[in-house]
Amino acid sequence: QEQEPKTENPYSAEFEAFWNVYPRRVGKGKANDSWKIAVKGYALRVEVGSREKAIALILDAARLYAASPAGNAGEYTPHAATWCRSSSRAVATPPGSL
Repeated sequence: QEQEPKTENPYSAEFEAFWNVYPRRVGKGKANDSWKIAVKGYALRVEVGSREKAIALILDAARLYAASPAGNAGEYTPHAATWCRSSSRAVATPPGSL
């Protein structure tokens, strides 16, 4: 009997959490690439300082965005990859959270 090769999920659990929160799920592979860059970039910020904090900030921002009118604009909501790359998107850090 031939067994089908097992395919492993190429996406991290953190990215999957983002993907499930973000309102427009188009281009998962590109979104994953942009996610990795965004996490790395935020983790390097002095005020963030760690990968875990960067992930938490991005996930919180994605949740807020998903609940906003812009996140519910249908075809006008940017793809997840675009949102992750966007320099106009600011991840807000609540006072005292760091």
